[in-house]
Amino acid sequence: MKARDVIEAAIAALAAHSPQPPAEVRQAQVLDQSSVDIVAACLVGEAGGEKDAKRGMQAVMNVIANRAGGDRSKFVAVCLKRKQFSMFNRATGKRPRTTVAKVTDQYRKHPLWATAQQLVKRAAVGSLEDITGQAKFYHEVSINPDWARPDRKTVDIGNHRFYRESLADTLLRRLL
Repeated sequence: MKARDVIEAAIAALAAHSPQPPAEVRQAQVLDQSSVDIVAACLVGEAGGEKDAKRGMQAVMNVIANRAGGDRSKFVAVCLKRKQFSMFNRATGKRPRTTVAKVTDQYRKHPLWATAQQLVKRAAVGSLEDITGQAKFYHEVSINPDWARPDRKTVDIGNHRFYRESLADTLLRRLL
């Protein structure tokens, strides 16, 4: 048995011991409006200018949900984590130059604001299809960051290239 097979079997065993709550419980756990707005601003700020902005925003929402492990209560924390989403850097850096509320407000007039809010709400109830192949990371296709590993690339969507977490990292995260 290969090491990869052992790791995948271990991940599957761990997943079997942490089942999802029933759909009616998942649907009852909704985000408050402020949380929806912060995450929607992240989607618009990161992908609202794409040629196919709805698809680009859906991909960014998928990354947020994947990083949160599907836990909608963590969506805002994922978005506001320092240096993770460039559109919030002015508000979440070491020396913030503005507030999260002001950054969020600047995107409310975007023509796809309502679409972004709907994507957040769909992700919050678990009904948003993952079009990224379980990606947790992405960058603009025009750059090549040190952390980007070609063997972990899942898909290119618009101006962004998406990557999955390594199997070893997934296993370690679940065990710790």
